[in-house]
Amino acid sequence: MTRGIFTIEDLAELPDQLAAHPVMWELWDGELLAMSPPGDIHGSVEARISAVLMVHGDWEGHGRTTGGDVGVVIQLGIPQSCVGADVAFLTSDQLPAQRSPEGYLLTIPALIVEVRGKRARRPKVEEKIERYLARGARMVLDVDPAKATIRVHRPGREVEVLGIDDELTAEGIIPGLRVPIRRLFEDLD
Repeated sequence: MTRGIFTIEDLAELPDQLAAHPVMWELWDGELLAMSPPGDIHGSVEARISAVLMVHGDWEGHGRTTGGDVGVVIQLGIPQSCVGADVAFLTSDQLPAQRSPEGYLLTIPALIVEVRGKRARRPKVEEKIERYLARGARMVLDVDPAKATIRVHRPGREVEVLGIDDELTAEGIIPGLRVPIRRLFEDLD
């Protein structure tokens, strides 16, 4: 982590390549956090969830899916925080989305997905989830490919843990969405 008070503007200027490897950045309370790119299984699960949200959400007119570690501003002022959400869904009433001059989302998506990688630090993921909910997210999915589970977080409700035999729904966000969890994790070996 690099110490100092950095801003969203600074974040946008950082390189995505250091020496011989790619790097991704997040801004946490004015401090930069470098992250390695996600692995194949992470990317596959992220892509599957994006596709499900796109088919059931975008194509049915309920909103817009965005993914690929989209920058979401979770704290303005000083210090600032902007983190990468693996997948996000903005409902129709959230569109057009508000963006920072650098292109990061100021509108907090109704549904946000965090896919855990092998090196995901539980406290940082949990802090992201808490901040998303505090800023107005209505549903955050904490996806763990290693355990084939999804922890569903909603404001004011107990965390719901979905396993391989359950279905993912998004009532109040994407009407009619019903996807077997098994489909999101199968054939990933």
